[in-house]
Amino acid sequence: MLVERKCSGCGVWISTDVCPKCGFDSNPKRVRVQKIRDVKTQKESAEPEKIDLVLKKWKNTKNPILKLTYWFGYSIWFVYFSILSFIAFLVAWLPG
Repeated sequence: MLVERKCSGCGVWISTDVCPKCGFDSNPKRVRVQKIRDVKTQKESAEPEKIDLVLKKWKNTKNPILKLTYWFGYSIWFVYFSILSFIAFLVAWLPG
């Protein structure tokens, strides 16, 4: 049984994966995989944010004050999200 799809490139109904008129690939699985690959390469090629660069430098620095500041902030962040996670767990668990 043939599956007919409308070509996204030119709008012609086709029964093959590649449009003979415009050459556009209309296989949904390959199109989805290609989109995922495009997004992945775009994220890899994008520059990291400035805050990420600063935090990475502070984490790997030889200056003990900056390193202590980084780990102190990281500890506060970790405790804060641990408390929020516990509250979310209680909210989800108690009604059930």
